[in-house]
Amino acid sequence: MSTTRSRKNKGKRLQNLVTLKFRELFKGILTDGDIQSQIMGVNGTDVVLSPSAKNLIPYDIECKNNESLVSAVMKDAIEQAETNTQQDRIPLLIFKSNNEPERVILRLDDFLELIYPNQDVTVNSDKKQQILIKLEQLKHLLVTEVNKSS
Repeated sequence: MSTTRSRKNKGKRLQNLVTLKFRELFKGILTDGDIQSQIMGVNGTDVVLSPSAKNLIPYDIECKNNESLVSAVMKDAIEQAETNTQQDRIPLLIFKSNNEPERVILRLDDFLELIYPNQDVTVNSDKKQQILIKLEQLKHLLVTEVNKSS
């Protein structure tokens, strides 16, 4: 049986990993402060986004690193999806419970690659989103230059 501290540490490690992946994805567009890991025990999403980051990332991210969350049946279904996936294809599990909407399970890296191919956050963006990205890049550049000259 795990202690409360070890459970929280596992959850925090996952939050930090997800935060780092999104920071890396938006490097040069957003600052590290725009995408942060929530303090454990604080209400709200696990990955905290600044208003600038919310303009570019349309997701409210909750992270759960919990063995009991993924039942043996779900693990078997995920394994079956991965086993049946041919090379250079992405395993995708779609599931549904009674009176619930359909849900999708993807590996995080596959999800990020689908949404932001080749780490180019502008590829699948509409014009408004592309303008917001350019504005954030300019803001990032200006802040960097101001900090250098200080």
